[in-house]
Amino acid sequence: MEKSVDLQASSALGAHLQALREARGLSLSRLAAKAGLAKSSLSRLERGDANPTLDTLWRLARELDVAFSALIAPIAKATADIQSYSDTQSASDTQSSPDTPSSFATAASPTGDSGVAVTLVERGTGSPAVDVYLLHLAPGARRDAEAHAPGTEETVQLVAGTASVGPVETPSTLAPGGRLTFDAGQAHRYLAHDDGATLLVTIVYPVRREESRP
Repeated sequence: MEKSVDLQASSALGAHLQALREARGLSLSRLAAKAGLAKSSLSRLERGDANPTLDTLWRLARELDVAFSALIAPIAKATADIQSYSDTQSASDTQSSPDTPSSFATAASPTGDSGVAVTLVERGTGSPAVDVYLLHLAPGARRDAEAHAPGTEETVQLVAGTASVGPVETPSTLAPGGRLTFDAGQAHRYLAHDDGATLLVTIVYPVRREESRP
């Protein structure tokens, strides 16, 4: 089941990515160059044949001028659809065989970052756009994030574990309940300590030029 989730989510993401690119009048070569990707890599993404990292997805969202959540929306929908089906099947199996434990499919996000799992909690559609994510880091896992669009603000609150987060040059160590707000328009890092970490991440995007016009 896990493989089917990955395949369906990757295919949905690829079709959505292609639609966004074409709607903006960008050729495959042009978007690849802007995002710092090989044309062949972008082509594989659009075909659903690749497993992109979070940074690759962030670069594409930035160059397509969309919120990260808007780019990955098809992933959330595809995994949610399969999870819902799995839950229904598990409930049915449990009713017919009470001694059989429930089995739920893992809706794995098709990203290549090891030890890092990201779940979209809420996608705001107002202005400015706001995304809320739950970020899980395995013990010792590190995620180095590239700079987002200038003016992007990020607030991180630690839910469990211990982590060092923030700008690469000036990270802060957070304990449960600790919170940090920083300029995400610069390279930043999330580093879990030996006990791992779960963080609530809120991203506020800059208002787009056309949205700020009276």
